[in-house]
Amino acid sequence: MAGYNTIYDSSYGRHHDMDTSGSIKTQRQLQHSLEASKEKIYKIHGNVINILEELEERIQKKNGRQSLPKSSTDYYDHRDKCDDTVDEVVQAQLLALEAVLKGCDPRVKEFLRKELADKTNQWIAVRQHKGVPRDIVDTYAERTLEVITKGKTTHAREFLDSKSKDFIGFSKDDAEMLLHANHKASEVGEKFQKNPELKAKGPDMRTVGEAKTRLTDTSTEMEFN
Repeated sequence: MAGYNTIYDSSYGRHHDMDTSGSIKTQRQLQHSLEASKEKIYKIHGNVINILEELEERIQKKNGRQSLPKSSTDYYDHRDKCDDTVDEVVQAQLLALEAVLKGCDPRVKEFLRKELADKTNQWIAVRQHKGVPRDIVDTYAERTLEVITKGKTTHAREFLDSKSKDFIGFSKDDAEMLLHANHKASEVGEKFQKNPELKAKGPDMRTVGEAKTRLTDTSTEMEFN
């Protein structure tokens, strides 16, 4: 039989076939699980970039500067949120990224580490290329890199401490937004279970020199150099 190591002259041939088949099935299930884990990490990393771009947009407008291109991540409308809440959501998404990386298969973490770090560095490079003065966005982007490369960030710990001391929480709407964003990532496993051939694919992050990206206030796409 194709795909099996059949032993025809053994009384255990049939049993051997079943064991080999089971092994192949287990390997496939493991592969699906690894792909789903990769997709979840891509989603959460995309959530971090999405809220960073919202914070970036506000700072650019406040200082009378041109909007920067946006990455092709899942989009959440944060326009009705105050600046303090957006800042808190950035920090909460960093915690979510830290948690998902800590809980994932070490092989997935190692496989994605360089890719995510490269994409984040390329994202930062657009700011440098456009001559954007350093601000809190750069600080958070660097802490995103810390989470990716070191598994944690000091900022996330400080954020937890401040929350526990001051008892300042998110509004109901903000909490629902965070849950919805991360629930989309949690749905990934079911999607991969239904389609065994599916491969994980991260969102297209903006880069210097090439990208098609959206602007927050229009539905058109633009090229930037």
